[in-house]
Parts: sequence; C-alpha cells; structure tokens
Amino acid sequence: MPTPIKIKSRLTAISRWADDVFKLDFAVEKKHARFRPGQFLHLTLNEFDPTQAYWPESRVFSICSAPRTDALSIIYSVKGSYTRRMSDEMREGEEYWLKLPYGDFIIDQLVPAGETAVLIAGGTGISPYVAFIEHGLEVGFSQHVYLAYAVRSSDRLVFPELLQRAHASEAIRLRVWSELANSGSDVITDAGRLDIDAIVNDVAEMPTPHYLLSGPPAMLEQLRNRLIGTYGVDQNTIHVDEWE
Repeated sequence: MPTPIKIKSRLTAISRWADDVFKLDFAVEKKHARFRPGQFLHLTLNEFDPTQAYWPESRVFSICSAPRTDALSIIYSVKGSYTRRMSDEMREGEEYWLKLPYGDFIIDQLVPAGETAVLIAGGTGISPYVAFIEHGLEVGFSQHVYLAYAVRSSDRLVFPELLQRAHASEAIRLRVWSELANSGSDVITDAGRLDIDAIVNDVAEMPTPHYLLSGPPAMLEQLRNRLIGTYGVDQNTIHVDEWE
C-alpha cells in the first residue's frame, strides 16, 4: 500500500451537477495518483507548511478518478460549514493541499474474484465505486458486479455519463432509484427509495454476494441492520464505507 503523501495541487476544474453537488479536478503527477479504487484523500483549505508536522483542519473525500492518471477528482455536497467554505472559496487555477491515500474500502481486496460485488450507494456515496467501475468497463471485472444507486431526483445523478455506459454494458447489472418523478433519464429503473428487499432478491442467485455500502450514515446503519436482522447476511460479507 502506498505511503500517504502531502502534495500541493492546482484545481483545474469545478463542475456543478446540482445546486449543492460539485466535482473538483486537481492536476497531479502520475506518481502522486497511486491509490486503490475505494480509498480517500484529505483536502484542506488552509495553508500548510511542509517543514512542520502539523496538518491543518481538513475533510476527507473518496477519490473518484482513475488511478495513475494526471488528475485526482472528488465530489461533494454542501453539508455544513466546511463544505460551504469549499463552494464559496475554492477557485479554478488556485492550489490546495491534499494528503493521500487512505482507507481500506478497496473492492478488489474485499470481494474475491468470481464472487459478487453488490455496490449500494446513496447520493454522492457512489464516489468510492467510480474508479472501480471505470477500470472494470475498460479491462473487465474479475467479480460479478451489481450496482444499486439511489437519488432524490434524476437531476441529482452524479457521473451520468458513467452510469450510461454501465447501463449499456453487460458486465454490470444496474438498478437506479429516484424518489421523485423521472425527468427523462433512461438510467432510472425504479421510482421511490432504494429497496433493499429488491436488491437481496436480485442477487440471491449470484455467487457469494458481498454487500458494500456507501452513503449517508443513517442509511448505512439501516441497510446493515436489515441485511443482518432480516436476511441473516454474514457480517463478514458486509463492508461499510464509514470514514464519515
């Protein structure tokens, strides 16, 4: 596993996917993008002195760009004072300090080849799966892959182009819920909230399902309790991205 490093990186692009959902792209040297899909980074808005041990206040975000490229990307929604500062203060062309990589929510390590990765996400919780899906669509997956994704409305879908490719691919079984009426996106498959009963039924015949959960903490706790309490799923096959 790469040793975490601290790098100063230029913010090259800010993309807005909804009123309060943003994607940030940072330029880096390829040698600094050595992470495993599912890992996260620390971002600070404050100045950092690399000659000192002290690291300033920061927040963590899943890395959602492909490993070993010349970019690092994250997505975030505005929740709380720090992410409000990010949306108000961050500017394209300016430099910010990052610290990475961290975390062991690594799908290739959690789900053995030939078994099933059941990727469950709510909102921006899809971000730790993005690099894994991008890589798998390019070179193939060693696991069976099922992606269950839920949003409040179809205009809040993040990575829509990736979802379109996943929707068209035979390598991924995709199911997407929108709580509000569909506004025309053909990747939406279901109305209402994410349905864990439907997910468990869908993957029942797939080889050794491993449930990976990412999203709002309350949702993760509810899903984990349902999987264990209602369906008797082995806790060792439930993996939660709970750095928040």
